[in-house]
Amino acid sequence: KALSKLIVYLSLETGVNRTFYRDALTPFFRTFVDTGRVQVVVRYFPWTTKGAEAARVAACVPAANTQAFLDEVFKSQDVWLRQPDSTKTLTQIAVAAGAGAGGLRSCLASTAGKLAQERAWKAAADQLKLVYTPMLYNGERVVDFGGYPALFGEYLVDVAITGNIDDLVQGR
Repeated sequence: KALSKLIVYLSLETGVNRTFYRDALTPFFRTFVDTGRVQVVVRYFPWTTKGAEAARVAACVPAANTQAFLDEVFKSQDVWLRQPDSTKTLTQIAVAAGAGAGGLRSCLASTAGKLAQERAWKAAADQLKLVYTPMLYNGERVVDFGGYPALFGEYLVDVAITGNIDDLVQGR
């Protein structure tokens, strides 16, 4: 069992979040998540209609396949963002990342699931005062850098390199 749990809020449609995922979160996964020291829960917070499409597909991907899905979503972001209806491409990415096609289709067709996602996005905005992404929440407080994800990314990379996660998971 992981020693700590962090919730990461990402917007799948922004270049800032793509850079943060590639340069900071991926090394963090390798150092802490893949070794079992930290459990990371990814939550999606879309800012646009395209982001909402991506977040709906992402929410239907099993947790075990999240990292593979995010790898491909961010790699192909420039492609699916330009499509009139990106759901088909995003669904193909999810299936390639290991999500079952049948379960994915029924999850995406669920109106209740869509409404639950929209309520979760609103609750995150209201409860955590979420005004930008990426952002971490350690269960007690928001860990952020005042809207400067480059600094945030440098901090996560430093944590991954040094192995000193205490400050992050304790919210210092």
